[in-house]
Formats: sequence, C-alpha cells, structure tokens
Amino acid sequence: MNRPLLNRSLNRFIEEKARPLDAKIIAVNEAIASKNNPHVNLKQKKDGSTIWTLPYTKKSLELNNPFYEKLPQVSIIRILQFVNEQIQFMKEFTHIKPYYAKSQSDEMATYACLLANGTNLGIFKMANLCDLNLGCLQTTEKNYLRLSTLRAANDVISNAIAKLPIFRYWNLQPNLLHASLDGQKFVTKKDNLLARYSPKYFGFEQGVVAYSLIANHIPINTTIIGANEHESRFFFDLIYNNSSDIKPDIFSTDTEGSNKLNFLLLHLIGRLFAPRYRSLRDKSNNSIISFSDSSKFKDCIIRPYKKLNEKLILSEEDNIKHILASLLMGETKQSTIVTKLSSEEFASNTKKALWEMNAVLMSDHLLNYVCDLTFRQSIQGALCRGEAYHQLRRHIEKVNGGHFRGTNENEITIWNECARLLANCVLYYNASMLNKWMEQCDRRGEKQKSEFIKYLSPVAWTHINFQGKYEFLAQNEMLDIDDLLEKIFINEADFRGKR
Repeated sequence: MNRPLLNRSLNRFIEEKARPLDAKIIAVNEAIASKNNPHVNLKQKKDGSTIWTLPYTKKSLELNNPFYEKLPQVSIIRILQFVNEQIQFMKEFTHIKPYYAKSQSDEMATYACLLANGTNLGIFKMANLCDLNLGCLQTTEKNYLRLSTLRAANDVISNAIAKLPIFRYWNLQPNLLHASLDGQKFVTKKDNLLARYSPKYFGFEQGVVAYSLIANHIPINTTIIGANEHESRFFFDLIYNNSSDIKPDIFSTDTEGSNKLNFLLLHLIGRLFAPRYRSLRDKSNNSIISFSDSSKFKDCIIRPYKKLNEKLILSEEDNIKHILASLLMGETKQSTIVTKLSSEEFASNTKKALWEMNAVLMSDHLLNYVCDLTFRQSIQGALCRGEAYHQLRRHIEKVNGGHFRGTNENEITIWNECARLLANCVLYYNASMLNKWMEQCDRRGEKQKSEFIKYLSPVAWTHINFQGKYEFLAQNEMLDIDDLLEKIFINEADFRGKR
C-alpha cells in the first residue's frame, strides 16, 4: 500500500509526532505570556485563575457578487448546453445494457431528467412543464441516469474547473488546497429507510443529510446519510473514495465532523485534518496531551490534561496496522469500521491505542490553531465556502419547495447527484466567465482589475433562471462568453469583491 505509517515502526510516529509536543506546549504558552501572540485574550476569574479565549470573526459568504447582476438572465438549459459543448460531459451517460454501451443518450431528454431530479420536481411534473413527453423521460431516466454515470459526469466537470487558470488563485494558502466537509439537511416527502426525525431541523417531518466535500468552491464528492448519523463516521469515506482529479491537502469540518479517529485516518493517507471546534478552550483542556508527565505544565495557561500512553500504542502495533490496512483496502465500508471504533461502549485496548495516536495529532492541531492566525483564517474561509455551496444547492432544490421526493436510498442518492451536477455546471459557467475576463485584463495590462477578478467567487445564481416552462427543443444560440463580456459595461467601482 506504500503508506509510511504502515511501513515503519510506530516508534517512528512517537518520535516524530509525540515527542515534540512538550516543546510546542511551552512555546505556545511563552508566546501568550510575552504577548507575542496578541490574538489570545486572557481574563482573570474571581477565584484567581486565568482563562483564555480567541476572538471569533465571522467571514462573510462568498456568493452572488454584484458583478453577476450585470449579466443577462440565462436559462439553466442553455447553461447545461454550454458546459457540454465545452467539455462533453454527456459522453459519460452510457446505456445500462452492455450491448448498447456505445449508444449515447438523447441529449435533450437527459437534460430534462437531470433538471427534474436535481430540482426535486420529478419527471412526471417535468413532463407537464416541458416540450418532451413522459415516455421519453421515463426511458431516458431508466437507461442512462444511474450513480456510476452521474458521478463520472460530475468528475468531468469538476476536473475541467480545476484546469482553469483561475482555480489556483482561489487557494486559501499558497500551494495548498484547503477543502471542507459539511452536511446539509433536507426534508423528505416520502417515507424511506434513511429518513429520520430531527425536531431541531425538520420539526414534525422527516429528512436526510447531504454530506458534501467542497474544495475551492467545487463539490467534488457527496453522499446521503441519515439525519440520526454522526457526520464524522462518513468523513473518511468521502475523502478516500473521491474519484475526481482534485486532491486537497487540508480538510476542515465543524465540531460535528470530528471524532477520536479522523486525525489519524487522514495522517494515514498523508493529509491534514484541521477542524474548527465550537468551544475551543474546553476542547483544549480535555484533549491536549503531553509526551512527558503533564504535571510539569501545571503553571501553563494552556496545559495538557494527561501524558501519552506510549506503552499501550507499542503493545498494540500489530493490531493497529491490520485495522488501518483494512480501512485502506475498502472491502468493508470505512464508515462501518469507524463507527465501531468510535463507540464509547466498545471496549478494546486496540481502540484505546488508536485513540492515543489520534490524540497526539489532535494536540498538535490545537496548538497550531491557537498560535497561527493565518491557519485559523484558512479554516474559517474553507468552511464559509462550504456554506456558500449549500446556499446554491438550496436555491436549486427550492424549485419544488425544498423537499426530496425519492422513495428509497438509491433514488435519493441519484437525485442528490443530479443536483450536484447542476451546481457544478453553474460553477463551471461562472468560473469560465471569470477566467476569460481575467485573461483579457492580463492581455491589456490591467493588473489591478486582474487581481480583483482572481478573488471573485464563482458561487452565484442571480443571473440564472431555474424556473418557468422548459423548452428543450427550441433552437437556442450557444452562449458566447466573449460576446457577453463585451456587451456589459464593467466598472469595478460599481461592485466590490471579497477575498
């Protein structure tokens, strides 16, 4: 498997990751005491103890920049046609029967089915709203729309966006791709095995969660889970089974996306887990560990709560490596193994050893989070981009009132993939326009305007029409981005971009 953590003794892990923790704890505390870290606020309590906090600054969502209001309204049908003309994603929709494998779907009928499912209308309602008959839509949906073809088409679009020159300017840190994972709740109209009650989000109704992986605004993977499931159990599945060419370096979640294994699992595949916790001070007090005796740090403001159990890790080395190898093999769903190993009720020395290794990496992350302002801003920015995608996703499904209408897990998953494809097409259209505008400014030597464009978000929909009567058979001219940019009067004083 060529994974360093499996090829080497765990003594190497302890020396490289656990032993430096003592020096880092001291360095972080010294920076706070000497005011070299001015972002940590100290407060004296009545009993004489000192507590610390970090200021919280909410980053505004990057969506619907006023620039897009200058663009003419375009039907979502024309957007789909434009994207297919550019990158040919429709070639991925092959017939379900092997002897028809080379047969391509009817383009317009496939667009109709994608829109019907992605907006939660369903093909019966779509047949009443478009110029295609129900029989044609039923045949197309049955023969061409399935998880394998939808995921392949989504990968084609995501990869095409990543190849645009402007994509690299969206990186939150130089030469590092920072992604986020978060779940979005949706009410379901019909009963199915995944739908669960959640009064906080659904009231008296049932619903599911669309758990998505977002990198530089682009949804590169998604899955449907029950509203009763903890998102962190599916964290590794979504990352490890990402089939696109976009491979992020850092992954962030909110508190719901973290557990006692995810730091270790990402370290296993050479990636970094960087969550944002709801109560950072409480989390640090109960999570940071030290390599040596924790009592030597009793006078520190930020101090470990216990010492690493090095002996336990080394005694369970063989079992640890077998479990980690099983996760990489993927013969069982990773979420099944993670759920078992994350359970507080399941007693095992191997589980405790895995938690100890995870605690080492979590401690390192928490110390970095406290002392590195840029790192905190990057995490916040990645999570805000996930929220911005959710706003776009919510707008797409509002065409039918915002409810999933699938009757089983497979149908809901397919409809979710259709919605992701529509969002990807909108993002490709916007990104192509921004990229073309940036290249024009570079050729003209307008550096200031070019720099401004690089930080505009592609998450926008004010210029795209998802509703109305859908005319798939009408002869529409293909969209020409150069023509669109020439027709609108661009004046950067009229709108402001947000980094």
